[in-house]
Amino acid sequence: MNLISCENVIFQANRISIKAGNKTIEIEKKNIWTMFYAKWSFRNFFTIGNEGITMGILYIAKKDTMKLKDVIRIRFPYKELERIPKQYFDQIDFYEFGKTQNIFQLDKW
Repeated sequence: MNLISCENVIFQANRISIKAGNKTIEIEKKNIWTMFYAKWSFRNFFTIGNEGITMGILYIAKKDTMKLKDVIRIRFPYKELERIPKQYFDQIDFYEFGKTQNIFQLDKW
């Protein structure tokens, strides 16, 4: 899936609506397996570079997602990310060096 900008995302009580090109993707909250975000930092630049993950991107993996290439990617500056509803913000798995995140359990290719 291509990279989507945060202006094209609407967080609702029970779903996320994403406008991608000519179509709209609806993700029910109950179908989200994990959401992952890595903030921009010097340390993160060197520690996650070879994991296939980019900083400043919100990754949303649905329960039926098997590969990292199938994860939905949304470019989100952290200041914008802080504005999303608390029920979604609390569900985000933020990158921490040395901690195993769910997103890394997916097959890379």
